[in-house]
Amino acid sequence: MIDDDVIAARPCFATLDVGIVRIERSDLLPNYIAAVLNLRKTQAEFARARAGDVTPRLPLQALAAADIPIAPLDHQRAVAELLDVALHERLLLSRLAALRETQINALLADALSGPAEEPVPGGHPARVKSTPDDRAMVP
Repeated sequence: MIDDDVIAARPCFATLDVGIVRIERSDLLPNYIAAVLNLRKTQAEFARARAGDVTPRLPLQALAAADIPIAPLDHQRAVAELLDVALHERLLLSRLAALRETQINALLADALSGPAEEPVPGGHPARVKSTPDDRAMVP
């Protein structure tokens, strides 16, 4: 957990909708902090701390009270790298999904436009000439 004196040492201004996390320790990496703050467990804690009916907001005290374990720097680098790889993978999967949707839409458009029509003997099906025998069957 980050000590309160580290957070209070440098006051900063934040609106109700934006919190500024300033890291003033050389033994903490920003991407490591981001990984910890984005964990489902941490987000669940933040969800319980949110206040407000119309637009729920996270009080800055909840952010300051977040339990951030201080791991050795090599471990933090590994966690940060994993986060970077995961975010890159998410981006690639999103692009792949968008391209696949474009491909499926193109295939559907081609399928719905129908196959190349072959000429119907006698012209258009609605204009097929009837014979006297065909008319005799119609009441």
